[in-house]
Order: sequence, then structure tokens, then C-alpha cells
Amino acid sequence: RTRQFWDSTAQQQNFSDLQSSNSVRLTGIQNFAFVYINHKLELRNFFNQQGNSQTIQRYSNRVEVPNQKAYAFEYNNRTSYSSQLSGSHSFFKDLTEITWTGGLAMNRSNIPDRRITRYTKQQTDPDSLYYMPVPRGTADPLAGGRYFSKLKENIYSFNLNLKQILSISNYTCEFNAGTYLENKYRELHNRSLGYIITRNINNAQWNYYSLDSIFNANHVGIPTGFNLDEITNPYDTYAARNNLRALYISGNFPIGKHIRLQGGLRNEHNIQSLQSYINTDSISPSITTNFYLPSFNGSYSFNEKHILRTSYSKTLNRPEFREWAPLYYYDFEENAGTS
Repeated sequence: RTRQFWDSTAQQQNFSDLQSSNSVRLTGIQNFAFVYINHKLELRNFFNQQGNSQTIQRYSNRVEVPNQKAYAFEYNNRTSYSSQLSGSHSFFKDLTEITWTGGLAMNRSNIPDRRITRYTKQQTDPDSLYYMPVPRGTADPLAGGRYFSKLKENIYSFNLNLKQILSISNYTCEFNAGTYLENKYRELHNRSLGYIITRNINNAQWNYYSLDSIFNANHVGIPTGFNLDEITNPYDTYAARNNLRALYISGNFPIGKHIRLQGGLRNEHNIQSLQSYINTDSISPSITTNFYLPSFNGSYSFNEKHILRTSYSKTLNRPEFREWAPLYYYDFEENAGTS
């Protein structure tokens, strides 16, 4: 596919990408249930393992700037597992019901070795003069860069709900009250390395070697060759936690034959914290919030075919850990930095 990049006045880059990918997925589901009179227990399990390998070859198309050829090679695997143990218990001819659910979710992601390389030459030079601009001193992640990443996330949750059905003046009303608890923890560790040329060594001709030979064992780790440079930043790692405690009540009330009202109130007490770095300074912000979230739904039935509804609700949205963390990395596929 073709990728074009513009600024406010003109086109800056024009690339053609050739992508190849291969994915393998293994999924398993196993559920168990036990029922005794008015009591039911269920255990639900879900497992997903996915591996994906991808190769991207990128070529520049513009004629008025130096030509580029860039390559990215990546394998990543992701593992997800979730398990829920739930129960429902009915009493007093099913007028009272208690339900509960305990949950565990685990997510893992691993990029064991993403490699990015880039060759360049002047437009008028022959293809034999393509060279990789491996620097002296500090490594360039786009010219022989290697990237490693590991993510671990655990989520623990518990929900308890009490439902009570009451008959009032020949009308059936339903009341619910309960609580929801959730603890979420995530760790991300990224590491970046890159090749450099040993200072004061005149071996620039090695930059012209082809992709399959430039970083072979004979050229790396010797006094006159390439060496690996650590370019990992402190902010490439973060740990984050979110603790949520919620209480709620709700009800469903018919009024006459035509009106039905539903409403509830939810209180959420949440603590979100993060440990990371901005530049080289450690940070550990923690935000505590307490919100009351009402909801209401009303309907009026003119007849079997016509119903007038009205509703109101207050909701909130919290930032994801990846949105909150001061993390930055280069996305080769999008050819842009992202956080």
C-alpha cells in the first residue's frame, strides 16, 4: 500500500509498503455448572493464545529527495485468560434472589525482538550505493534498532447483587442493590538497543553491506566493528494500579396500566495510581475520585403499538493506563511516534 505524509503546505514523504504477516491462534472455552434446587453455581473459563509474525518492506517514491529502503521484522504473542465463578440463590418462591460473581482476568503481551533497519542513497546514485546510516556514539533506533517489550496485567473483580420482588396493589415492583469491586494492576517493561560504529574506526564501508550480512557475527562485538548501544529511557517502564469500589441501588415501578418508571443510583470510589518517569525524574501520581451516577428511564404506553420513552443518565470515562503513562515509542507501520 502507499503512504503519503503532508505538512500544512506540501507533501513531505511518499512510501510504498509491502507487508507480509502470519497469525496463529489457539482458543479454548470450558464451562461447568452445578444446580441444586434453587441454587446454581457456574464456572466459566476462556483462554486465547495468539502469535503474529510480520515483515514490512518500505520504499520511497519521491524523486526530489534521497531514496530510502526500510525494513521491520517483528514477532509478538499475546495471551489472555479469564475465569468467572458465579452463583445464584433463590428464596421465598423466587421473590428474593442473591447473585454473585468473582472474576480473574490475565493479559500478557511479549515482543521478543523487533528489528528496524533503514538504507538510504542519493537519487542519482546507483542501487549499489544504498547504505545504512549506523551512527557513531548514540544509536539510532531506525538504523539497526532492536526493541523488546513485556506487558503483564491482572484484573480481580467481585460483584454481589440482591434482587427483591414486591407486589403492591396488584403491581409487581422490583428492587436491586449491590456492590462491585475491581482491582487492576499492569506492568510494562520496554527496552531499546541499537547498533553503533566504534568511534575513531574507519570502517564506514561496512554500512554498505546488504541486510543479510551487515550485522552478522563477524561484524559485531569486535574492536573494529559494530557494537550494541543501550538507548532505553527511564520512562519506557511503568507500573499502574486502579482500585474501584462501587455501590448501587435500582428499582422498577409500574404506575397504573400505562406508566413504568425505572431508576437507580451508583456511587463509585476510585483510586488510580502510576509509577513511572518524565525524562529522568520519577513520578507517582495518584488520583482519588468519588462520583454519584444517577440514571432514570420512564415510559408511557398509549397502546400496544405506541410508547413514549424518556431517559437520563450520568456516566464517566477514566483514562486507560497507556493514555496516562508518559510512554513514547516509534510505530514503524504508521511511520510516527505514538504514546
